Amino acid sequence: MDTAFNPDVFRWARESAGLALEEAARAIGIVSASLLAMERGEKAPSRTTLSKMAKAYHRSLLTFYLPAPPRPLEHDRTAG
Repeated sequence: MDTAFNPDVFRWARESAGLALEEAARAIGIVSASLLAMERGEKAPSRTTLSKMAKAYHRSLLTFYLPAPPRPLEHDRTAG
């Protein structure tokens, strides 16, 4: 089964975890060029890599199957 991933989700998950590309690649156990290729949509991650990404980014594995990165929540304008 060939699953298409949205590379924007990979980048969002890494950045929202506060990790630079090199830090994330090291935590996942891959070279930064491979992670960059995934974030550009040039390479699909293996299931093992997805699991390692989830752990390194403190995200659910299902996060990487989202069609797009989540939108930031707007502040409650009624709070005063």
